[in-house]
Amino acid sequence: MLKGDIIYTAPGDKVLKGITRQMVFAACHNRGYQVVEKEISLQEMLNMEAIFISGTSPKVLPVSQVDDQRIDSGSNAIIRDIMAGYDAIINEYINSHQVK
Repeated sequence: MLKGDIIYTAPGDKVLKGITRQMVFAACHNRGYQVVEKEISLQEMLNMEAIFISGTSPKVLPVSQVDDQRIDSGSNAIIRDIMAGYDAIINEYINSHQVK
């Protein structure tokens, strides 16, 4: 979730701490964004400027709606920057492991 230029995520003891989470954190840090691990209530979430989920298949996926509230996460510049940063990490990894 995004408020200002700070990325909020659930604390590590509340989620799976896999490689995708690590690489999203790296993408955020590489692009200069602070990541704060904090429990967020539904009301706080609904007041965020943008929200995304991440996973192996969806990579960094903007959220467009929570309950009945529309959120224009897909056009948020910071979310798009994190998506690009994450894709760059994946592409660098793939390119460095290609058999030549």
